[in-house]
Amino acid sequence: MAQFLGLKLTISSLIAGFLALGAIVAMTFWLNVRTQAVFEEVVAARAVNSEAVSLRSALQAAESSQRGYLYTQNEIYLSPYQVSKSQARKQLDLLHAALTDYPTLTAARYKLSDVVS
Repeated sequence: MAQFLGLKLTISSLIAGFLALGAIVAMTFWLNVRTQAVFEEVVAARAVNSEAVSLRSALQAAESSQRGYLYTQNEIYLSPYQVSKSQARKQLDLLHAALTDYPTLTAARYKLSDVVS
């Protein structure tokens, strides 16, 4: 009887161990899937940030060139202005494309377009 009780205890401990191991494997799998999803969100957010920084740089270059022309009336400043203006429009389009995944920013996208124009 003691052997049967010991065997029963061993088997139930073994089953509990396998269930715990199964739970650990399932949680590890779920955490890996969740980590991958969060990683992809971070990469997308960083891409949006990069596009926004590039747009800001292009706008600053255009504004600097425009200010140089207005201050000196020297047409040499108009060439960088046109290049920067073109680059700003391109960056704005890229930023709009990157922001399509953020529907809460739709109003801000349109306002940004108006401001940049």
